[in-house]
Amino acid sequence: MSCVTDFPLILSDDRLYSESLSRIISADPAAVAPGIAVIDSRMADALARCVEVAASHAVVIVGVADDDMAQRALMAGARGIVYKTEPAEHVVKAIELVRSGGIWAPRRVVAAAFAQAIGDQRHRTGAAALVRRLSQRERDVFYVAASGAGNKQIADHLSISEATVKVHLTHIFKKLGIQSRGQLAAAYHGLLRQ
Repeated sequence: MSCVTDFPLILSDDRLYSESLSRIISADPAAVAPGIAVIDSRMADALARCVEVAASHAVVIVGVADDDMAQRALMAGARGIVYKTEPAEHVVKAIELVRSGGIWAPRRVVAAAFAQAIGDQRHRTGAAALVRRLSQRERDVFYVAASGAGNKQIADHLSISEATVKVHLTHIFKKLGIQSRGQLAAAYHGLLRQ
C-alpha cells in the first residue's frame, strides 16, 4: 500500500494511481488539508480501511464502481464517494465539501444507506424486545445458540450441562413463541418480531 502525502492521507495499492491523486489534489491548495483520507476503492481491503481510518479522518473513497459499493462505503464511515466515471476535479470538490462537514455522494445512495441504518436499528429494537422476555441465563443460551452452536458447544461455552441447555432452550422457544433453531436465529437478527 502506498501513502503519498499526509495532507490529505492517500491510501492505495497502486503507486501510480496514488501519485496521480496526489497531483490532482495538490493542484488545489484548498484541498490540501489535514484530517482527510482519500482511499482507493480498488484496494481489496478498502472498506475495512475505511472503517479503521474513519475514526481519525474524514474519508473520501475514489473510483467507486456502483451504488452498492457506495452505500457500503457510507455505512463503513466514508463521507465522500467519487465514482470512477466522474471527472478528476470531483475528487477536489469532494474533499472540500467533506472538510467543511458535508457529504459528497448521490442522494439516492445517501437515502439507501440511511434506510438501511434505520432498518438495522428497527431489527435490533425488535430483537431486544423479544430478548427482554428471557432470564439472564436464557439470554446467554439464546445468544450462543443464535450463532449456530449445538447443545454441546453451548454447554461447553457456558460451563453448564447439555441437559440444562435443553431446559433453557425449551423455555426460550416457549417464551418467544418459536419452534426451531432457524426461528431462533431469525429472532436474534430482528427478523422475527411479535
